Amino acid sequence: MSKPDNRHHIVWTTQARRELWEVVDGLVLERPSVVKSWLDEVTRAMDHLQVFPEIGRVVPEFHQATIREIILSPYRIIYRVKSKERILQILTVFS
Repeated sequence: MSKPDNRHHIVWTTQARRELWEVVDGLVLERPSVVKSWLDEVTRAMDHLQVFPEIGRVVPEFHQATIREIILSPYRIIYRVKSKERILQILTVFS
């Protein structure tokens, strides 16, 4: 018998997806040697968030337990936890 999958589904907003690729484009121009490792770091962070969605800190500007962030220096990835739906909505990526 297989175990139920308790992972949250990650959904990137159009804005967050665009911002992620803007970061990647900037890194390609400024620091091409770190692009792959940074994207690997993003992938690992998303994998962790799917299992532990509240691992990120509450975003100080919002003071809402459902709006959290992870820092992948120097960038912030802000997301919303929708526990009932088991969804993490990636809202924005910026430095």
